[in-house]
Amino acid sequence: MALGKMLMLASIVLAVVLLVMPLLTALISTPGTRLPTAGVEFVVDSPVGAAAVLNTTAVAGYYCVKAFPSSGWSIMLNAYLPNNAVVQDIMLSVTPIPTLFTAFYDSNVWLADANPVLLHARQTIPALTCGWLVIALEGGEVYIGYSPDGEHVVWFDAYHTGGDSIIAASMLLGGVEEWQADTGDRTTVFLALYYWSGSSWAPARLIIANSGVLESVDHAWVSVSSECGAVVSWPNPVNNTMCPDPPSFKP
Repeated sequence: MALGKMLMLASIVLAVVLLVMPLLTALISTPGTRLPTAGVEFVVDSPVGAAAVLNTTAVAGYYCVKAFPSSGWSIMLNAYLPNNAVVQDIMLSVTPIPTLFTAFYDSNVWLADANPVLLHARQTIPALTCGWLVIALEGGEVYIGYSPDGEHVVWFDAYHTGGDSIIAASMLLGGVEEWQADTGDRTTVFLALYYWSGSSWAPARLIIANSGVLESVDHAWVSVSSECGAVVSWPNPVNNTMCPDPPSFKP
């Protein structure tokens, strides 16, 4: 085969791999524990997910999209600092099915005063259908990243916030910027939240969250266990959530 044809074939194979790579993680099972649902809520015109009150220096939020919303959507790990800074680590897809060119990770740092101000933002691609979002503080610097496997972190952004602790966090499903996510005929998104105890990752004690960001869904059920796991679903709520094994990386 001529060199030119070989290079063209290699380019096509690479392009296909890059396009489908974000979808492959949805087919990989994540080890974990099924927990009974402790609370269920029907949410309309709001973000939907779970939150926790914490005192930590790092949070890790697991997500896995098993059935897609029918419009652009986002999954957000939000960390709230005592100096009114809000740090967001976001997996964002502008179409129902994420691909290399339509899904990315996004970081935002806000000053959440009476009139919120966006202090910083950055994006990187490609985003994966299942994985971890990670936010860590050290020396007044916030580090924002993601992990495809719970073992390694890709830190794609950093910003000086001056904060030294995270006092609350949430994992939320919403829309894209001012757009509202349409849950359509079916949606199943697994969420979980861990915090750094100082020596290891521990499951956060959760409450149902339907506020905290501007992005929203048109309607969805959220089912939350007493700790760690939540499921956003449509058209029906679920009876069990999934608590994945804690990540092995260190913040």
